[in-house]
Amino acid sequence: MTTMTMGKPLRVAMCETITDLAADNDRLVELDGDTAFSTRVDNFHQAYPERFYQTGIAEMNMLAMEA
Repeated sequence: MTTMTMGKPLRVAMCETITDLAADNDRLVELDGDTAFSTRVDNFHQAYPERFYQTGIAEMNMLAMEA
């Protein structure tokens, strides 16, 4: 039987990657649908508050903003 080791959660890896990419690309922004703490993008918000937009629980509005 093979034992698999677990890496970091996907949401943590995603936030770290987005935050790292944002250091090199000032056009990268984060839109959040009121899930920042559970998806761990609160770290992006702390690093780049001027590029973090909280849309609340209005996902369709968030999609319109993205477009």
